[in-house]
Amino acid sequence: MNQDNHYDDLTRRYETKKFEFPPLPDFLEQKIRLYISRYHDFENMYKKLKRETDKSIARVEYGVGGESLPRGWYHPSPIVDLVFGNTSRGKVLKHLTARSNVKRKWYFDNGNRLIKTEEFYAYDDINSVYTEYYIYEANKRIGILVYDDSAMNISEENYENGRIVDYLHLSINVCEVGKESYTLQDIIVAGNFEAYTYDEKGIATADVYDDFTKDILFQHFFFYFEHDNEGYLSGYSQDDLLWKTKCDRDKLDFIPVY
Repeated sequence: MNQDNHYDDLTRRYETKKFEFPPLPDFLEQKIRLYISRYHDFENMYKKLKRETDKSIARVEYGVGGESLPRGWYHPSPIVDLVFGNTSRGKVLKHLTARSNVKRKWYFDNGNRLIKTEEFYAYDDINSVYTEYYIYEANKRIGILVYDDSAMNISEENYENGRIVDYLHLSINVCEVGKESYTLQDIIVAGNFEAYTYDEKGIATADVYDDFTKDILFQHFFFYFEHDNEGYLSGYSQDDLLWKTKCDRDKLDFIPVY
């Protein structure tokens, strides 16, 4: 999928008033409201995790590339680097050398759980480190990333039978820091949400709400995945649900993944 061309067409139609972006579905608005209402809770959790996580570190991995994806190689989505162009997870380094341009560090505990991610960025000779900590709740993992003391990225992953079933990522910017509580009117939010189903061969479908704000949904895709006789993912087809109603699957273009 050529994401740039799709977005250009979307923008052109919007600017010429030939298309009106739809509002967010209720379930996404409810999720945003939930996390905004818990903003201070997550700030406090982050501070506690920041103090306690280093005590639990058992091993560290180093990564290069994958700057376009949160967490790089360990980005939770099972499909994002397959269906979106110019997207790479990067790679995990087996050995560090003097020439290694490390972009990420991943920290794991004794149970092999990811408990901390550090991302390194350089811009105009300014070096920045973004650190994300994780909360594990039953079959859920919540990621909390704070930078500049006024912005927060929150992610939520839900799992069933060891497989991820949905993934939410929100970038939250507070307009007025220091309030006792926040509502939708107090923040700027951008995000994406993916939900997955599986069959006996592996991932079967993905419902992707991409590039949304607190008010507007910019992209909505539905993907169907196919596997070869050995069970390996062989390709996919897609519906663009923002522009048209769902069409027959056998009329969609098949896009191989290798």
